[in-house]
Amino acid sequence: MFVKETITSKTSKTIGGKIQREVVVEFKNPYPHSDCNLERGGLCLNATLRNWIRVYVPEGSKLVDFDGSEMKVNTYNDLNKTVFEGFLKVQPQGFAKATIKYTLPENIKSKNYSLMVQKQPGVNGQELNVQVGNKTVNKGIFDIDKVFKVDF
Repeated sequence: MFVKETITSKTSKTIGGKIQREVVVEFKNPYPHSDCNLERGGLCLNATLRNWIRVYVPEGSKLVDFDGSEMKVNTYNDLNKTVFEGFLKVQPQGFAKATIKYTLPENIKSKNYSLMVQKQPGVNGQELNVQVGNKTVNKGIFDIDKVFKVDF
């Protein structure tokens, strides 16, 4: 209710020709902490957000870096995807950021490249900015699952 999220997704080629992805998720809570004193009639609505971040990527992707997690990053397979999982906290009137960099498996090519971005259920008002190569393919509110197809 208080935290706003911005997701920035960039796809590029490395010098060796591999496809590399960078996903940056920024969390902002500009509001003060709620009065949580129940004896005074306070209602604790805005407090520290404790947030697990899971990024589902094509199976066989390799994690390059996961910056911003406050706990050890886990990598595992689920639903025929590779999952990178971290944890962070967002304080009232605070900011947190997670940057996940990974390379895609060799069988995914830049010709007829397809990127599926799925909206997290129950989360509204996220901003999604997607860049593939030097092309901006989406900039704005993320309200439905999207598939981007582009050569780069």
